[in-house]
Order: sequence, then C-alpha cells, then structure tokens
Amino acid sequence: MMNRHLVAGLVALVVLGMVVWWYTPAQVLKRRSAGLLDSLSFSGGTGIPARQLSGYSFGALLADEVELDSHGIPEADGTFSRATLEAGHAALASYARESGFEIEKIHFVAVDGDHGHVSLTIDGFVQLPDYRPVDGRYQVDLHWRRSETGWHLYRAVWREAR
Repeated sequence: MMNRHLVAGLVALVVLGMVVWWYTPAQVLKRRSAGLLDSLSFSGGTGIPARQLSGYSFGALLADEVELDSHGIPEADGTFSRATLEAGHAALASYARESGFEIEKIHFVAVDGDHGHVSLTIDGFVQLPDYRPVDGRYQVDLHWRRSETGWHLYRAVWREAR
C-alpha cells in the first residue's frame, strides 16, 4: 500500500515539474521563436489559402511595432507596424514558390523580467519564381517583450552565419 502511494506521489511530482518547466519564460520563448519560423515556412504543394492562414499565427507573435535589422538588405531595415509585416507575410505566402526556416542551434535564451532574447542559428531559404533572395545559414537574435497578452516580438536582427 505504501509503495503505491509513493509511486503515485513520484508520478505527480514529475508531472508537476514538467508543467512548471513547460511554462517557464525560457521555454515559452523557445516555442514562440520556433512558431515564428514555422509561420514563415511554406511547402511547394501548399495552396495559397492554407499559406495565408499562417498569417494569423504570425501576426499574433508580433508587437505593435517591430524593428528589423537585416545587416545588408536596406528594404528590410527599419521599424514596421504589425499591419505592414502581416501584409508582407501575405505577399510572401502568395508569391513564393516555397520557403523554409529551421532552427539549427539555439545559442541561448535570456529572460530579464518582461524582456527576452533568443539567439539562434537557422537554415533558411525563400524560393521566388525567378530567384532565391534568402538561402543559407543565418545568425538570428529575436527580442521579445511580455505584455498582458503574452510575449511579442519587438526586434529581430539577422546576418549571414559564418
């Protein structure tokens, strides 16, 4: 009888520990960063309506304004409204043949109160009808801010990885 209570207690403790870990800010930011990349990835056989549906999850991850720093693509540098970035996502979803972004390595996740920073290396590409403007490995720094509605991206910096 005592063994059953001990086993049940250990199982409950493990489950509680997993739940607490799952909702730590660092784990939330890892999942949100992966979700951001997933929302920018479209396979070649996916129809435009299905692609554009990912715009809802993309927009939900963004702050009202997002600063982008591409280290070399002047059109992608600056501060943009969420609506502008959502329109860009819709255009990409309609025009790109396919795109894919995968996390190669997460270097670190730092959380300081209501601010978070995720540094990672990704492998990505965007295939447009006549060329690939994005193709290769990139060092990416995503800066997140927590509000009443959750964590939102407010700054993204990327450059080609060496």
